[in-house]
Amino acid sequence: MRELALSFITLFFFMAAAPYARAAQASPSDGGPPYRSFSIKTALDVASRWPDASRRAAREMIERYGAPDHITRGFLIWEKAGDWEEIIARRDPIEHNFPAPHMDTLEQAAAYEVPEDKFDDLAVFDGSIIAERTRGTISSRSWSEAMNCLALNLAHDIITNIKTVEEAREAYAAIANDYMQGKEHPYTRGLRFRGSATDVTRDPDYYIQDRRG
Repeated sequence: MRELALSFITLFFFMAAAPYARAAQASPSDGGPPYRSFSIKTALDVASRWPDASRRAAREMIERYGAPDHITRGFLIWEKAGDWEEIIARRDPIEHNFPAPHMDTLEQAAAYEVPEDKFDDLAVFDGSIIAERTRGTISSRSWSEAMNCLALNLAHDIITNIKTVEEAREAYAAIANDYMQGKEHPYTRGLRFRGSATDVTRDPDYYIQDRRG
């Protein structure tokens, strides 16, 4: 009886932890491509416990990109999905009042080499734009993919001197307002700049040798 009870307890904990484990990748016996153990149902079950805004963002990504590559209680993460290096849907939203009050629930990163002299401009344009020089990416956090595309397309306009920071902020507010009224804009439909790969855009910097002594 004691052995049976221990077996039951072990099985219970295994089943409880399984939905949150890293998706196992294995080659089928016929030599086909790897497969993941995560399912869309698992992702939807996890997101169903999240706040409304976070749940909507997660469902949008699941419908568009399928099951995520990683699942925890607080995050759904996709790697190399569509034009994105990484997509993160988060349970705990971040309050953001530009261009209008909303909750940042969705972060999407694209490979991009941001010039060093443009980092300050991007920070002034939108505090939810994240440029990572070492990693070679630029990302946006917002409430939907359309708004992330809009923010990153305008960031690209700033970097390439098509728009000033103030012009980009004004355009963001106007286009976002139109989008909420059902009027789409090319900037909300996808990334307008040519994608690359992080092995091209990343900058590992250089080593400064200690010459003391």
